Amino acid sequence: MNEHNSDGNYSLFMGRKVDVDLLVDATAIAERMGFARPQAVHNWRSRHHDFPAPIAEFGKSTLWYWPDVEEWLRSTGRLEGGLA
Repeated sequence: MNEHNSDGNYSLFMGRKVDVDLLVDATAIAERMGFARPQAVHNWRSRHHDFPAPIAEFGKSTLWYWPDVEEWLRSTGRLEGGLA
């Protein structure tokens, strides 16, 4: 099914629009949290059903939208202060 988007064009699929500069992988999330390795991120994803869904997955690469992850980290008490 085609969808009509806001600029008057048609597309087969219109996904969520995000700022690509705010896409992060597990390594980037771990670095922002001060962890040496991304394993904690993979653990959160498998153990917490409310961990944000990835924006994209390409083979073994997974990308999240940082504002979604940051919100989850704050809501679960894992992040405080001004980290962005």
